Amino acid sequence: MNSDPLVSIVIPAFNPRFFQRALQSALGQSHANLEVVVCDDSAGVDIQKVVEAFAKNSPVPLRYVRNPRHLGFVGNLLGCLSHAQGEYIKFLCDDDQLFSHSIAMQAEQLTAYADVNLVIGQRLFWDADDVQLPPRLENTALAPTSAIFKGVDLLAIFENFPLNFLGGLSSSLLRRADVVEMLPALTQTGHCFTALLDLALYVCLMRRGNVMVLNNVLSVERLHPERLSRQQSMRDVSGVERDWLGQILK
Repeated sequence: MNSDPLVSIVIPAFNPRFFQRALQSALGQSHANLEVVVCDDSAGVDIQKVVEAFAKNSPVPLRYVRNPRHLGFVGNLLGCLSHAQGEYIKFLCDDDQLFSHSIAMQAEQLTAYADVNLVIGQRLFWDADDVQLPPRLENTALAPTSAIFKGVDLLAIFENFPLNFLGGLSSSLLRRADVVEMLPALTQTGHCFTALLDLALYVCLMRRGNVMVLNNVLSVERLHPERLSRQQSMRDVSGVERDWLGQILK
């Protein structure tokens, strides 16, 4: 029997442009106990065809779910979560990539430290042509070595400086039990985080536990014009969501 915790890499897929690379990176993980779940929210069949091609020789269980209707970003995240069976959850955006040791290194920390409920890895920024972009504040290491940060200490920083310098969902590994409890509460009708959902989730987690920040580069976040965070709809709601976040941080 495999003693490693089961990790679910869930991909809320919509844009097929970089999806194959995201899926390949998920299937290429060194962690021994893994499943990959793809929830397809696109209108076409391109994503489905990629999954079918890889499913034939997949080294890990690979499940494909075609959403019965367009769910949008938040609905697709919740759908992915409902299909995941792992103790730990990795949300992988369809335009991001993981390095092969990502899950193994992050899962090791969640298993070793019961007081840690969020493990963050460093990330590179690439453009649409795989060109590495210069470092920014958002992907600068917090400390010279990997370290555990007390949740309350990070909350004090975010209260005065509400910029997500930890990383997006693709950078984090979470305990499924926490996500199942917190994500629906953060995405209620009429008070639904989208643009700042990752940071809102992190804030809730930090109220309950601590954060392990690894200094290892574990993922790639691709910055390109089609990225969801760059769409006008996300910019339109970011202001009100910052107000909501401020209320959570008080």
